[in-house]
Amino acid sequence: MSALDAFVAARILDPLAVQFARAMARLVAEPPADAVLLGLAAASAAVNRGHVCCALADAASLLPPDVEGVGEAEVEPPAWPELEAWRDALAASPLVALASVAVTSSAPLVLDGERLYLHRYWEYERRLAGALARRARGLAPVVDVARLGAALERLFPSRGDEPDLQREAARRAVERRLAIITGGPGTGKTSTVVRVLAAILDQAPHARIQLLAPTGKAAVRMSEAVREAKEDRERLDISDEVRARIPEEASTIHRALGYQPGSPTRFFHGEDYPLLADVVVVDEASMVDLSLMAKLVLAVREDARLVLLGDKDQLASVEAGYVLGELCKSDVLAPCRVELLKSHRFDGEGGIGSLARAINAGDAARTLEILRDPGQPEVVLVEPAALLGDLEAQLRDLVLPHLRARVRASRSPSEALAALGRFQVLTAHRRGRFGAALLNQVAERWLAASGDVVPHDAGYAGQPIVVTVNDRVLQLFNGDTGVVLPDAEGRLRAYLPDTRDGGIRSLTPAQLPPHETFYATTVHKGQGSGYDEVVVVLPTDPSPVVTRELLYTAVTRARRKVTLVGTEAVMRHAVGSRILRASGLAVALGRDGALG
Repeated sequence: MSALDAFVAARILDPLAVQFARAMARLVAEPPADAVLLGLAAASAAVNRGHVCCALADAASLLPPDVEGVGEAEVEPPAWPELEAWRDALAASPLVALASVAVTSSAPLVLDGERLYLHRYWEYERRLAGALARRARGLAPVVDVARLGAALERLFPSRGDEPDLQREAARRAVERRLAIITGGPGTGKTSTVVRVLAAILDQAPHARIQLLAPTGKAAVRMSEAVREAKEDRERLDISDEVRARIPEEASTIHRALGYQPGSPTRFFHGEDYPLLADVVVVDEASMVDLSLMAKLVLAVREDARLVLLGDKDQLASVEAGYVLGELCKSDVLAPCRVELLKSHRFDGEGGIGSLARAINAGDAARTLEILRDPGQPEVVLVEPAALLGDLEAQLRDLVLPHLRARVRASRSPSEALAALGRFQVLTAHRRGRFGAALLNQVAERWLAASGDVVPHDAGYAGQPIVVTVNDRVLQLFNGDTGVVLPDAEGRLRAYLPDTRDGGIRSLTPAQLPPHETFYATTVHKGQGSGYDEVVVVLPTDPSPVVTRELLYTAVTRARRKVTLVGTEAVMRHAVGSRILRASGLAVALGRDGALG
């Protein structure tokens, strides 16, 4: 058995990573050493696991056995190479370029210190760091300071001696070409940015503004939040002219950058043909991976303002990177960054807000105390039954009444889509016992048994759906949700929110890109969404996937009530475990003279 085969057998390396390593090995005359082959495969596997690179010293913790859905690995994990010897073997290989010469090299890997990258991801990181560093050093176009002060006083009236972080965030967003506004749910990020736009329009009445979000659902939520903030005339003291110029419709980032048929990793807009907007606002920035963030930032004109909104404590993006988290650690970007602390959504002593704070603080004892407090009915911990049949019955009692109510509320497309926002089942895993895939099947069976739906492979009335693959021709993207209903003639149609105009799109089920049923979804997929009530189903044993960030993200999807199904051991493990993403973005930002 080769070194690569041993790591595959231990479920550390996936077959695709091994195929990549062997394909790259055929590019050179001399067969690479095992250590170089392992580096090639590890760099590829790391990206598949969400890392930007493989930190050689931490390879064992970055790439643990992938046992989701299978319990335990069948063989003992093999040892990784000794660090110094591994690094030296990689540095000597023609398949690896050192960072000092990588810009002009075509080698498939880049070794930057002890971080090993696929060349493309090293380039994304380098160019993003350079673009952000340039923005952090520069000021926005000329600002009338006196006019800005008056606008901020009007938009953010003084409220005693307490520092107004929203006002400070707005000031930085107007005065700089880069602003990063972070904060938890309900801290006023969207209402702040509406006031930011009003202040910018007060300075430049004809400024072109573009609102962006990483997914269709996040774009819909951003549009709704901006529209609601604009309509609050009591709190938003602006003229009707300025109010009319603040856009309400948000677009997905992919749609704004422009899909090019035949080149799915490239966009129409980029550094050579940037977006026309003078102000670009990106919501849910924590969901944006390194590749997409690099392409977006490079597509924003250097003289335009870029405002990133997000919750740094949420889960990292599904794809490679932990971009917002790293931006919030960078000293270089500190002058551009403001964290909003006060939540207006969750009462200071309310269950969901208190629970989120306890989880974020890493306080497992306090987390469990809140969950078990009968005086906090909006947060509930349900200890899962030991027997599989009993656990299914337990979940059915928690979930089925909500799903039946959702189906019965689906009398029209608008009502059905609104009902999707009232309740959701969230899981840590996609595969395995009571992962999202299995729970979708189980929920469908429950509803069929109760007579609420008649499942069919081609779609059925009342079926909630989620798109799983981007289709830029149809302008549908991974994470877009909808519902299948009969039209006036009884023919099944799929209805989805249209982020282009705030309306509803109608397609035949056959027109849809790859999609799946959406009674349950992973916490990752639920990021960027909000529901009145959620049930979070955790695995019965601790898992590397179940981290503090995952639990915090799951809890804060709920507006009114969250029920967690999990053992005390899993809860303690989650609160005590942080997400681990290997990256060099913070280092790259700190380098003197970062180049774009």
